[in-house]
This record gives sequence, structure tokens and C-alpha cells, in this order.
Amino acid sequence: MNISMFYIKKSTIFVTFLVFCCLTFFKVSAQPTGYYNGTEGLSGESLKTVLHDIIDDHYFHENWYSDAKYTFLQSDADPNQAGNIIDVYSGNSMNGLTYGTQQGTLNREHVWAKSHGAFPENSPMYSDHHNLKPCEASINQDRSNLDFDWSSIPHPTATGSKYDSDSWEPRDAVKGDVARIIFYMATRYEGTNGELDLEVADWVNTYPMPKHGKLSTLFAWNISDPPDDFERNRNNVIYAEQGNRNPFIDHPDWVSMIWGTMPAPSVTIGNFSQNPNMPAADDAVEISCIVEGASDNVSVKIWWGNTYSALQHSVDMILDGTQWKGTIPPQTGEDAVFYQVQVVNNGETFSSVVYNYAFFNSISISEIQGTGSSSPYEGQIVSTIGVVTAVLSNGYYLQEGENLHCGIFVYDYQNHPTIGNKLFITGRVSEYHQLTELSNISEFTLLSPIAPIPDALAIPAAQLGEDYESMKISVQGICKENSGNGYWLLEDESGTIFIHNNDFYSINPVVGNSYSLTGILSVYDSRWFIELYSYSVNIQELAQIAEAINIFPNPTQDDFYISIPTTLELPQQIDVLDVYGKTLRSVSWEDTGSKFHVNIADLPSGLYLIRIYHNDYQFIKKIIKSK
Repeated sequence: MNISMFYIKKSTIFVTFLVFCCLTFFKVSAQPTGYYNGTEGLSGESLKTVLHDIIDDHYFHENWYSDAKYTFLQSDADPNQAGNIIDVYSGNSMNGLTYGTQQGTLNREHVWAKSHGAFPENSPMYSDHHNLKPCEASINQDRSNLDFDWSSIPHPTATGSKYDSDSWEPRDAVKGDVARIIFYMATRYEGTNGELDLEVADWVNTYPMPKHGKLSTLFAWNISDPPDDFERNRNNVIYAEQGNRNPFIDHPDWVSMIWGTMPAPSVTIGNFSQNPNMPAADDAVEISCIVEGASDNVSVKIWWGNTYSALQHSVDMILDGTQWKGTIPPQTGEDAVFYQVQVVNNGETFSSVVYNYAFFNSISISEIQGTGSSSPYEGQIVSTIGVVTAVLSNGYYLQEGENLHCGIFVYDYQNHPTIGNKLFITGRVSEYHQLTELSNISEFTLLSPIAPIPDALAIPAAQLGEDYESMKISVQGICKENSGNGYWLLEDESGTIFIHNNDFYSINPVVGNSYSLTGILSVYDSRWFIELYSYSVNIQELAQIAEAINIFPNPTQDDFYISIPTTLELPQQIDVLDVYGKTLRSVSWEDTGSKFHVNIADLPSGLYLIRIYHNDYQFIKKIIKSK
């Protein structure tokens, strides 16, 4: 009987963590131009849906909950005491790294209580830094999972906060902060991508439902305690880290437009853009937008300044076709410009959200690399822009395109971005055993959370050298030698290149087998090698492996055996599945030679799938159990 077979490549998951040190300076100070494009003229559920679409793709990794304590060092920093942070409910300054369960230590407080919906610990809801605040341990225990509402009993240590049997009332200075976090969670998590659908309820005692109250109270707190500089800084830090913003800090009126009766403004200002997109400090910057709903007799101005709260300069905007355009003059010596468009229509003033842009005086990666064996900028501090192509535990690789000399390694324990981030960074150029790198990173700016990643260049092994240093490369060849020390040798028709099994990806290649590899070209003391990024085995070899795995007898009544040739590594696991793909049992391979016994006497007759894990592939074979 001919039993068919197929195999599946397992997905490769790169896990990175993101820890921000207080010494790193972030240029991103507010929402970038056009972040909220598409919200114009909307209110109610339509506005909430668009905001969800803007903020729902934030970065996530499972370590973020534990790493929040490092984020707090910037997002909730005590401005008067370096290394201290502000406890959300007491307002006390506390050592920013003293965490524990006893009184006087810190906890990471879930403002939207994690039991309201039973957040899985490996979910973005559990680890979302917008929802986490530093809180003294005993206060956190008293708050527990209470809903938010006006309460009656003053808390003994959280001065200004109150509580009772069914609610918690934070101190006045953070009532709005708490409210906006709850509204953020209800907007960010709408039941998409397997996440919970969180909703704000107008009652208390909402546990264990994925709801949080009390809507009418939180609504009032959002109005009575508007965002301040502390809360805006927190939003900026988390945006630089996590890649999304809390829109209700940037525009608190949206709470009233979604959960209240406030209509969308009759005059809308949107579709923002700027030119140049990444200006240098001596560049004039043109701002464009569209104004709708205004009369012919309308005044449109850009108000701008160098801090969020002081937009003291203005320039008129001119209608050019459908767009209003105005130019902010060069700002030599400044770090950023904040601006807002204001429209005066029939005596009534309408304002946009406050956007900003930072200045980027940089040189290209190819200029830093130069064309020789060492950088012409060695020892100098430079700024550059590139897209992250790979991440290691001690740094990451940036690439600016697919031309020669356009990749560089960044030695950086402080900031660990993810693949596809577009970054502006400042650091010192050095040559580490012939590898050009940037270190001592003093500025780190997220320009785009998801940028086009350069394609891997298919280069013969003999040509790999200085021209392609730190660039994304693909090669195909045969494993010539495997020393077992983390390096192995790949040979193609032109020559050989070493492959390095690194922190995030490693394989145990078989000498003589052919492989297609992708990775980053690196060097150490004249040895050129590829930092392994991904790989695939020759399809013909996979077919040969599948053919060599034998299941017998087939059909069977009670037992069957799986034989693996002694030339192959033993599989890690074997699963028995029904025809719908449901796993019925999993068994580990035992060291009994080249034959493995499986008993299926307890299963009814019919067709079953046998999944065999071998290295990074899964082989599926079929077996029939007869009566």
C-alpha cells in the first residue's frame, strides 16, 4: 500500500528583550507627524475602531512584564532623584530597582487588573507597559483587583487614595492617568488576533469578566485631571520602546467622543505630512494637511515651539490645491519642534493634535564603513540611520540598503530592538578585531516600527569579504566540515565560508548535506563567517529522509514500529493525530536503537496521522488501523 508523506517547516522565533538604560537619550518626544491620520471627523465606535487599528500592532515579547521595572526608570522617573521612581497611588519616591513582596518594595501594578479577563502570562495584555505602573507592594495588595470608583476609606499609606469593599480611588494627581490607561486597554484589545475583548463597564464588581469599571467615574476623572508633562513623558518613553501610543493622553477629548456624547468637530484637520521626513537641524520643514468643513473665509496657521507646552510662534498656511501648506523655519541647535495646526472659521477656533519632529544630522553607513579594511571614522562619534536586520544578545546589525558597504554592527546592551525597526543612533566608531562597529550608544531613536528589510544578497563564498561586511547574505553549498565548536564550513563552487551557530539560531549540520543559508556576514581576526539567521535543507535530501523513515506493519491492528536509519539523528518526539490534526498522544523517542514501538490498541479503527519531529522539520506519515 502506498502511504503518502509530507513535511512542514517549523517557524523560527527570534526572542529579544528590550531594556532601556537611563543613559540613553530618546529623540522621539511626542507623536510623529501623521500618527493619527484617519481619525478626522469620526466619533463613537468608528473613532474607536480607527484608533484600535493605529495602536494594535505594538511589539510584544514574553519578557516585557519583568522588564517593565527598567522601563519605569524613564517612564515614571522621579525628576528630583536619579534612580528613583514615583509610586502611582502614594506619589512617594522609591528606589527604582527594589522589587519584592514585602512592605517597602515595589510591584508592577496592572492598572486594568489582570484577573478581569484572566490575562495569560504570555499575552500582550499581561505585559503591555501602558497598563503597568510601579506600586509599593502592600498598596498593590490592598488595591488587589478592585474596580475604580469614588471610595470612602482613606488608605493608611497611599496618601490621597481611598478604598472600600468594591472599589479603589487613586489620588487626585493620577485619577486621569488611571482613567486613560483603562480607556487605552479597552481600545487596544478588541478581540482580534486571539486577544481578549476588553470593555469599560459602568458598574463595579466586574471580576472575573474582561470588563473594568466604573465608566462614568473614569469619564469624569479624565476631564478633571488632564494629561501633564509626567504622563506625556511616560507615553513617549513607552512609544519609543513598545511602538504604540496611548491616544487618550495625546487627545483626551477622544474619551468624550467615544464614551460620551461629544460630536466630532465640524471642521476637521488631518492627512498630515511633512517634508523632509527626517530633517537636519538647519532644514526648513514644510507641513501639509487637509482642512474640511470650513468656509471660504478661513484662517489656517501652524503654531510651533521647542516644547510641548510653549507653541509661541506661528506661520500662515497657504491653500495649494486641496492641501494647506506652511513652512517652519530652520531650528539650528534645537532637538525637536512641536507644532499644532489651528483653524479659525467664522470666529471659532479648531485645533489639531500636537505633532512633532526631531532633527537627524547623520552620515550614511557606507560612509562609516568606507572602502578600506578599517573605517575612516574610527574613534569618532557619528550618527546614522538603518534598518535592523538581525539581533544578538550583545547588539544588533543595521543596514541602509543593498549596495556595497552598507551594513554595520551595533554593540549595545542597553537597547535591544527587533528586526525591521528603522533606527537613528549615535555612537563611537571602533574596529573590534577587524569588525567595524558602533558602541557607546548615546542616542537611540525609533523612526519606524516596521520598515522594509533589505533582501539577502546571493553572493558566492569566495567573494564574501569587506564589501559585504555586516550585510544580509544568502549562500548555498555543502557542509564541508563540522568541528562542533560553534563554527562549521560551507563549500560552494567558488570556495568556502564559515557558518557561526549563534545565540538565537544553531543547527547541527551533516557533513556532505547541502544547505541554503541566510545570515549576516561578520569577521573576527581575519576569519570571515556568516552569523546564521535561517536555513533550509535541500528538498531532495528532505525527500530522501522521508523515504528512509518507515512505518510498519501498515495497516495494523494494535502495534506499529517506526524505523529510522542509523545514519540519521533520532527524532525528538512522535505524535499520533486524528485525520483532523488533533493530537491524541505524544511520545518521546527512547534510546532503543533504530526502531520505535507504538501501541494504538485503544484507538478505534480508521486512518491516523503520525507526526515525526526531526531537527527543524516535521514529517507526516499515515497509518491505517484495521479491525
